[in-house]
Amino acid sequence: MNWKARWIWMEGEEKPRNLFLMCRKSFKLDGEIVSASLAITADSRYVLYVNGERIGQGPPRSFPWRQNYDLYDITPYLRIGENLIAVLVNHYGHSTFQY
Repeated sequence: MNWKARWIWMEGEEKPRNLFLMCRKSFKLDGEIVSASLAITADSRYVLYVNGERIGQGPPRSFPWRQNYDLYDITPYLRIGENLIAVLVNHYGHSTFQY
């Protein structure tokens, strides 16, 4: 796959302990789509929602220097008009067995 990605986080302490954060992005679709995929990872855990539907949680266990990611087909959850992707993230703030 060829895509551009970046970490999303709030301003402030870089490695807070046991912090929960809700990220949301709304967008509009003007017509039907053939397919839509969403690739996601987190340091440490996430729960993904599309238009209020819980899609999944993760990420799979990985190493800090090589993050694994999940790939979701979100086509059936999207609709013409306004859409919302939301992610609840829990950042542990220290190394765990999750790595």
